[in-house]
Amino acid sequence: MAGLRTGLYVDWKNGDISHEEYHAMKREFEDKERRLKQDIANLEEERSDMENGVASGNSYFTTFLEHRNVTELSRRVITSLIKVIHIHEGGDLKITFNFADQHRRILEFIENNQQEPIVG
Repeated sequence: MAGLRTGLYVDWKNGDISHEEYHAMKREFEDKERRLKQDIANLEEERSDMENGVASGNSYFTTFLEHRNVTELSRRVITSLIKVIHIHEGGDLKITFNFADQHRRILEFIENNQQEPIVG
């Protein structure tokens, strides 16, 4: 990204772009760099989670174990597992669950790490 900013600066100094364009493009590059760094950090965390598997220290796993034999919904279960419920006109519901990403990652981990049964 530093090379892009340097090139951008040279374009501004050569008169190829205006001062306003320079600043707007510079902000855009900086925002993109920030987002990319955050994406990298998220991917590294996800990779670490996948390498470590499902650990008992994982808050999703702990909550899952706590509620694994749920037979009825209680306030405690709902507040543990559901982040928000949106009720739209016409009665449509959109439920956002806590741990949705973790659940997906754990399922992927299990699927990717299942061993073929040994036939003897």
